[in-house]
Amino acid sequence: GTYAGQNAGGIRFKARPFSALKSGLDSATLSYKVYFSPKFDFVKGGKLPGFYGGTGSCSGGRTHKCFSTRYMWLSHGDGLMYLYSPMSQASDFCKRKTVHCNFPYGHSIGRGTFKFKLGRWHTIQQYINFRKDSSTKINAIIFSTFFGG
Repeated sequence: GTYAGQNAGGIRFKARPFSALKSGLDSATLSYKVYFSPKFDFVKGGKLPGFYGGTGSCSGGRTHKCFSTRYMWLSHGDGLMYLYSPMSQASDFCKRKTVHCNFPYGHSIGRGTFKFKLGRWHTIQQYINFRKDSSTKINAIIFSTFFGG
């Protein structure tokens, strides 16, 4: 099903703090704090800001020329890292205990290993490092929310 709350809508933007580096970055760290008020309703889930690279829209089924890595919450505050990626991964990637692969709609990483709590600040941090010979580069920070989530 879908979320049918009273405040439908959303926002999406890409911040490009690395734009002076025409070729993008091989590695980067993103860190910020997020607070969920004591009355926040996790509903079915939502996504937090993360890294983006490539061109075009990087969402379910459209990951041919881009990638994104965002933290996400599920119902009851269960957390995970959500990865859209056109790149091949290590041969054992989908066999790892904390990875749930879903081609082409995005992989869940770390599902069930942490939880967001109401009335508390959480520090979010992610580090990405591509091989030096990779043509894939980090070129933006993406934020997208819709349908109230």
